[in-house]
Amino acid sequence: MLKRIAQASPHAVARIAGVLYLADILTSVLGDSLAGSAHVVPGDAAATANGILAHQAMVRLGVAANLVATACYVAVTVLFYALFKVVKQSVALLATVASLTALAIWTSGSLSQLAATLIVPGRGVSGPRADQQVLELLEWNARASAIGNAVFATYCVLIGYLIVKSAFLPRVLGILMVIGGIGLLTYLSRALAHALYPYNAVPALAGEISLMLWLLLRGANHQTKAEAGQRITATSVSRP
Repeated sequence: MLKRIAQASPHAVARIAGVLYLADILTSVLGDSLAGSAHVVPGDAAATANGILAHQAMVRLGVAANLVATACYVAVTVLFYALFKVVKQSVALLATVASLTALAIWTSGSLSQLAATLIVPGRGVSGPRADQQVLELLEWNARASAIGNAVFATYCVLIGYLIVKSAFLPRVLGILMVIGGIGLLTYLSRALAHALYPYNAVPALAGEISLMLWLLLRGANHQTKAEAGQRITATSVSRP
């Protein structure tokens, strides 16, 4: 797959990444809105389980949408590595690892939501043990979301750095991604993130949407700053 990507034009790779990025955003918004219909009621396992019981179909649909979103962003991550490895391969590789790690953490949270919907139907009129399991699964989903955001913050900062260092995407996109990553770093403390929400998440959303739209509509003129400098120098030397 990587060989085929390498053979494709950078402009085409960027446009495909933009399409998949859009698919990721749309499906993740759908997934979060559906799966978020069942909330954790702190300290009340029975109420939490009843919430899942009342919204089983929606939660399962939301989990499915979130898994599709994850698959889309795995592809985006691979395409980004192909695009940015010419800027600095070690940083591009580190960004890839950070992105895949965050996606794995988020996926574990989504699967815990799915597991909660499978436990609830089997409980009787009163199933305190099942209720507690549901509560623990949904609490892990909340923790996984926060941990994943903190890891994804590193990815945003690294991608922003690569964009700034490149010459094939506007520097402002990189700056927006770095600012967004700094905002997501607040998820290292759940209390701090909760206190600052949504102001800590908006910059990351703005950066990702801006990057997605640019890739989707404009693609990329794949040329590093060093290559651009060499081309300018060669042009100057060739003039009489």
